This record gives sequence, structure tokens and C-alpha cells, in this order.
Amino acid sequence: TTVATVTSGAGGGLSAKLPALLHNTSYRWYFAGDVGHQATTSDTGVVPVSVRVKRHVSDRTPRVGQRVVVRGRTFPTKPGNAVSLWRGTKPPQGYGPVTHHVRLVKGVVHADGSYRLVVRFASAGRVRIYVKVRGGDGNATGFSKYRWLSVH
Repeated sequence: TTVATVTSGAGGGLSAKLPALLHNTSYRWYFAGDVGHQATTSDTGVVPVSVRVKRHVSDRTPRVGQRVVVRGRTFPTKPGNAVSLWRGTKPPQGYGPVTHHVRLVKGVVHADGSYRLVVRFASAGRVRIYVKVRGGDGNATGFSKYRWLSVH
């Protein structure tokens, strides 16, 4: 499918404004040729598109042992995909330093793309959490933004 038609700049560089991508997408440049140049096609490139993960925490200052509910949505909806709540630093995506993270609880994304996870913290302190939704069906794994909690 042709998504954009472009003209090269003075230096020969190309750029195109692409539509919003919902799934992992492969692409290639194609030149139809002209009087002085043969037609050519570039190698295929891939743009990985992660699941977008929204999250909301019921209480940012819970007491030790208090039930904390983390809920949110995924886009595109990923019904049946694994969703999990983690403490620590997100794992690198093929690069970066080694991280320290611990899975706190796991669940499944509902048919409408929503999820609900419940956790209790056993000790006091500052805790950095995030939600991870497994990729699949044309998307890479998605992560929510971090949220700091002060457990007292």
C-alpha cells in the first residue's frame, strides 16, 4: 500500500509523514525510475509499535497491607493478553543497563481492553511501579509510565 509520495531534497534525502501506526509495520522506499535512473526498491525496514498502556492507581500513599487497585486500558485492545504489575525499573528493549524488577501480580486484559490488578505491600517505603502488557497480534510489548507510591 502506498502511504506517501515524496520528493527528494537538495541533498538527496527523503522524508515522509506517515499515518499513525497501530501495528508493527514493514516499509520500503520505491523509486519508479526516470530518464537518467533505473527503478529501484530499498530493503525492507520494520517499525515496531508497542501496545499503549494507561494505568490508574487507587491510592498513592497506602498503608502496609492495604489493598491497592491498579486499573487501566490498552490500545489497541488486547483481550486475553497477559497483563502484570511490576516493581522496579523497566527492562531494556534490547539495549541499556541491567535492570532490577519484580513481578507483583498478574492478570488478563478484558474484552474491552481494560484490566484490573490488586496488590498489597508488606513493608513501608517508596515503591516505583509500572504495568506491562504482553505484545502479540502485530504489536510489541507495551509498558505504562512509572508511578511512585509511598507505602507507610
